Amino acid sequence: MEANNHHRTLQQLANSITAMDIATPEADLVSWQQGSPVDQTVEMAREYNLTYVPVRDAAGTYHGLIEVAWLLENPDPAAITTVHNWRIDASTPVFDLLAEFKDHLEKVFLLTIDDAVVGLVAPADLNKVAARTAFYVLLAEFEMKLAELVRELPKDEDYWQCLDKDRFKKLEDERSQRAGDDMNLDLVHYMYITDLAKIARKHPRLCAILGKPSKSYMEAITQLRNGVDHPANVLSSRKKLKKLYQGYQNLRELETRMNGSIPAALSS
Repeated sequence: MEANNHHRTLQQLANSITAMDIATPEADLVSWQQGSPVDQTVEMAREYNLTYVPVRDAAGTYHGLIEVAWLLENPDPAAITTVHNWRIDASTPVFDLLAEFKDHLEKVFLLTIDDAVVGLVAPADLNKVAARTAFYVLLAEFEMKLAELVRELPKDEDYWQCLDKDRFKKLEDERSQRAGDDMNLDLVHYMYITDLAKIARKHPRLCAILGKPSKSYMEAITQLRNGVDHPANVLSSRKKLKKLYQGYQNLRELETRMNGSIPAALSS
C-alpha cells in the first residue's frame, strides 16, 4: 500500500507540471498590434529568434498568431490577414505538449485561462527545467516499478543471467565494495535502467507481463531518460522530439501493463 501511495504521489507531481510552468508570461510577450508598423516587432522577433508573434488590437485583445516571415514579406499593416488561432489551455500537462509539437515543430500556442490569454508556449520551452522535471519524475517512477518487478521474481529464477557476464561481475564487485561500508543492499539497487531494460526483455516471466518488448522498444525509453537527464541535450528538434515521444508512449504502455495483474503473473 505504501509503495502504491508513493507511486501515486509521483504521478501527481509529474502531471501537475503544465504548459503554464514553462511558458513565456503574457506580460513578456513580443506582439504586433493590428494596424501598426511592423518594423519594431520584426526587429524584436529577430533579436529573440521568434518564428511567430501574437496579434492584438488596440484594446489589448489577442486575435491569434502571425508568422514573422509573413510580416517581413508584407510590411503593409492593412494587408495582414493571415492569422493562426492556435490556443491551448494553460493547465495542459507538459506531456501533452510533446504530442502537439512532435509533428509540428513550427507551432506555438497562446495559453488561455477562461479564454483570456496568459502566455505563450513553444517547442523550445520543452528544454526548460520544469519540463525536464516532469519527464524525469515519470521515468524515476517507471524505473522504481521495474526494479520492484525484478526483486519480486521467484528466488530460483536467476534474473542476473540475462546480463552479460562482465556487467554482472561489475555489479557484484560494486555491491561487495559497498558491503564493506556497511551498506547491505541487493544487486538490483546498483543496476542502471539499461540493466533493468535488458532483464525486462530477456526474462521469460517479465516478457509475459510486459508483452515481449523488443530491444529497440526498450532503447526508446532509455533514450528518453538520457535526453531529459542531461541539460546540455537540446530537445527541440523534430528528430529528437519524435524519438522522445516514442519513448514516452512506450513507457506509458509498459506502465499500464505493470499496473495490471502483476502479482498473479509473478507468483504463477
